[in-house]
Amino acid sequence: MIYASFFVSLMFLLSGDFSQTDEITADDFRCKGDSVANPPCLWKGELYYDGDGGTLPQRGIDEDLLILLNAIQFETGRKVVVISGYRSPRHNSYLAAELFNYVNDGDSGNPYEVSMTSKHMMGEAADFYVEGFENKHDEILEVIFEAIKKTGDNSSPISSVVYLRSRTPGGEQVRYFFPSYRTDRWWIHAYAENEGRDIDCRVYDGVYFHINKRLTFSTDGCFPIK
Repeated sequence: MIYASFFVSLMFLLSGDFSQTDEITADDFRCKGDSVANPPCLWKGELYYDGDGGTLPQRGIDEDLLILLNAIQFETGRKVVVISGYRSPRHNSYLAAELFNYVNDGDSGNPYEVSMTSKHMMGEAADFYVEGFENKHDEILEVIFEAIKKTGDNSSPISSVVYLRSRTPGGEQVRYFFPSYRTDRWWIHAYAENEGRDIDCRVYDGVYFHINKRLTFSTDGCFPIK
């Protein structure tokens, strides 16, 4: 792990383009919870409150994830923008409640699956896009797969088609078939343009990616079991 961190740092020194590719650190993952801008949200008879903006998980951001994102940044030579990194449990619960109300999808629950045990809460996940590659998700996928191999995961990506839904403000329903991929260590998914999404990611309307570490967690979903 020390060698991998040194190798990534060395790549940045050799690239010589710090204006485009400043190193991604834990600071890029700070929670975006905002109790002032986001009013209480009612979901299934319970009020949810946002908050914890600027916080980070006690255990820190996963080092392998930071190395992977920096490797993607190095390979493309363009800035990787983390649009949703760490989510405190309170902020994550608020995203689920707000998204349910945003899409107004009856009593079916949270159709966009803001998981209540999301790996975002453990510092093990990131939603991001690459500047200059906003509509080139196939190219970025290839970069991601190559970067994953360089972190020591040599497994072949296994794909599966995920059925996604999006509701526009006018109520129209749009359907997407975007594949997800998994390797021995990672789960990767590309989200379509203007797809129904949570507050963190709604600020961006292009194609973006979700990556999370594939870990087993304790029964309460709070602590990863390595």
